[in-house]
Amino acid sequence: AGFQGQRQWTDWKPNGDFTEALMCSTFDWNGIREAYVVATENDACNAVAMLLSHPEYSFVSANAMILYTQNGEREQRLLNVSGEMPAANYLEGFPFRNRKPHSTFTTVFRRSVLREVGMDHMPMVNDIPIYMRCLTAGGYVFFFEDEVGIYRIHDANISKSISADFIIANLEEKAVILNRIKEKNIFAGYNTWWSWQINGTISYYVLGSQPSWSEYRKVTRWCIQHSEEKDAIRKILRKYTKSLFYNKKWAAKMRLKTLLHIQKD
Repeated sequence: AGFQGQRQWTDWKPNGDFTEALMCSTFDWNGIREAYVVATENDACNAVAMLLSHPEYSFVSANAMILYTQNGEREQRLLNVSGEMPAANYLEGFPFRNRKPHSTFTTVFRRSVLREVGMDHMPMVNDIPIYMRCLTAGGYVFFFEDEVGIYRIHDANISKSISADFIIANLEEKAVILNRIKEKNIFAGYNTWWSWQINGTISYYVLGSQPSWSEYRKVTRWCIQHSEEKDAIRKILRKYTKSLFYNKKWAAKMRLKTLLHIQKD
């Protein structure tokens, strides 16, 4: 939890200074206690006040500017959702049709929801599973259009060297979400949702890390074993198998060309 302070730029909106400071504090009039809100370094335009006045909201989020540290360029990559939205609708299209907030620093989560969805016992703690778990709690979510910070992308990003075990752990967490969608009957098209999750995760893995064939096969076997519509998943995997093959073929050509150039010199 954290509190940076309200920049008085929202005079025409309810001001959450006192509320946010009190809720994010680790003590109150009764003594030491845990903070009530998982918050960001910015108050996200009084997101805390929004949560207090709307008990049906699981979280309140906002936009961020993207900064590429290697060249200093900035990009305005806005969410394609704004205002109030049913959590089930957002989850059904998450994170592809409905874009994901940049990490979790732009978002204020309701603490009771985090506890309800078992965040204390999550084996894979990153932004996507946190959002997904909160969305399975139901209710609504809210998105401000304001940009409340800068998200840095750098060359040492984890996506450049991901292991098969890490990807499988990520998929196992998404499988937990899939089971909750089924159990709670959150929406009907859960197999389509699962196919999109497989597609997005494998794309992230193959294009970002260029894994070895043994590591890749380990992940693809897991995907097929844990999917109901196996033919649809195999079709997705074939696409990325071809992509990985051609990328490795191109990389081998470049290495050979470099070697021949060195020998010539």
